[in-house]
Amino acid sequence: KSNAGEKLLESEIAKKYRVSRTPVREAIFQLEKEGYVTHKKDVGAVVKKISTQDIKETFEIIALLESYAAVRVTQSITAEGLSELLSQIKEMEKQVREKRYNDYIRSNVMFHKFFSERCGSETLLQVIKDLRRKVHRLLLVGLTVPKYVDHYLSVHRRIYEAIRQGDAEAAGTVMREHIEENKNYILNEMHNMYSMGKSTAG
Repeated sequence: KSNAGEKLLESEIAKKYRVSRTPVREAIFQLEKEGYVTHKKDVGAVVKKISTQDIKETFEIIALLESYAAVRVTQSITAEGLSELLSQIKEMEKQVREKRYNDYIRSNVMFHKFFSERCGSETLLQVIKDLRRKVHRLLLVGLTVPKYVDHYLSVHRRIYEAIRQGDAEAAGTVMREHIEENKNYILNEMHNMYSMGKSTAG
């Protein structure tokens, strides 16, 4: 991971990952297109500062879209799909019990992907995928894990129960609140880290 303001040196990155400079240059170019890297005169490629407003707005859009996806899935889910969703939740609960938080983070991605993949809209799937990729690149992976993970697990169970009971409205509401809550946790953690940094510097 790179910190805001850090210069991205193609030669050092290529050496670190044992690749040629061509794929590194292409990766930096792609990050620049997506708004995560900027070019400064006489400096080169530099990591842009994380924008809390960007994170806030992105999460709010994801919350609305995944809420809609949860409603659509509830209305059409099969017994097989319900069983798959429950298996995902049980696997995440096992990973947390065993403190395998990196595995949990990957499984959590799959949990949310379940809804966008099964909602019956390729457009919605792609938009959510792009937005979540944006959030993941902006943030430190697992910033709020394991601090809030027990609560996350309980909410996943609530989403599952709403779907199992065929309550589409409840499923959508809980999903939206879950993602907005996650947004607030992350922004709060970022604020604490920033405040701690200022305090240390002072």
